[in-house]
Formats: sequence, structure tokens, C-alpha cells
Amino acid sequence: MRESAHWGYTGEEGPDHWGKLSTDDMACSAGSQQSPVDLTGAIGADLPKIEIDWASGPATVVNNGHTIQINVADDSMLRHGADSYTLLQFHFHAPSEHLVDGKAFPMEAHFVHKNVATGGLGVMIQPGGSNDSFAMLAAKFPGKPNAEAKLDVDPSTLLPGALDYWAYAGSLTPPPFSEVVD
Repeated sequence: MRESAHWGYTGEEGPDHWGKLSTDDMACSAGSQQSPVDLTGAIGADLPKIEIDWASGPATVVNNGHTIQINVADDSMLRHGADSYTLLQFHFHAPSEHLVDGKAFPMEAHFVHKNVATGGLGVMIQPGGSNDSFAMLAAKFPGKPNAEAKLDVDPSTLLPGALDYWAYAGSLTPPPFSEVVD
């Protein structure tokens, strides 16, 4: 994996400048399906059910300087129609990167999966009842960049009861912005 140009969420290293930070990141400025997006005008469709088969087990919580990322073992799967994806990691964005009808959410979780092409499942998070699994994770969040913690986690306990979803072709949201995300 290449070393990306230093980027951030504000100032000269923020989203408005990402496509200019490195020639490798030009997709951000010139791409045709860049994420994040504002999900508006959804059209009802008969989409395949998402089937989650994520395993509980050891994980590494990493503060990578941009977000808190939880790396998991490779025995967790998501099925969408005929396609199967392996869960690699999940991470959080506060506030949400994606909007729904112009509305941001206090937090968004990205569950990053991989198959022949990279795929992802983003979950919008809004205030509500407590979630013991998230509270346990948050208590382990390293406070400093490049710090790590070990724990056991069951990612499925972070999902809502209903798995209704939007589908679109997009991109990675941080550099290199590769347009390989469904």
C-alpha cells in the first residue's frame, strides 16, 4: 500500500484540497462517483437482503490519527445477493460523512469489507438508547494517534435491528478516493 499524502478534515489538508495533495489522489477532484454523498431522492427497489455472519473474537482498536479503527479477524462475512464479503475492519466518523436528505448524523460507522472489489456498509448513528457494546468499545478507544488496544468484540451487536439500506456506487472517503465501493 502506498504512503498517502498527509490529509485532514480542515484547512489546507481538508476535503476541498484532497484532490490536489497528490497526483495519486486526483480521483477526488475528477472522479464520477465520489463518496461521501447526500442520499436524496431514494427510489424504492427490490434489493437483496443483507445477511450478516460476523464472528465474535479478538480485535485491535487503533487510533490512526484520523479515526478510531477496529481491525477484526477474517472470519466474519456479509452476504448481499450472490456476493460474499469478508469484514476487514470498522471505524467511526463524527459527525457522519454521508448525509440523508441534507441531514448529517452525530456519527457514522463504516464496516469495511473486501471481495474481488472493495465493498462497504455504512451505518448512520443517532442518539437513542444506550448500546453496551459501543460503550465497551469507547472505553478502549486509544486517546493518542498510533496507540492500540486489544479486546474481544462482536461487531453485529453494533447494528440496528432492521437492516434497511440504500445502495449506490461510490468511492473510498479518505485518500486515495478509489471508486471501488458499493
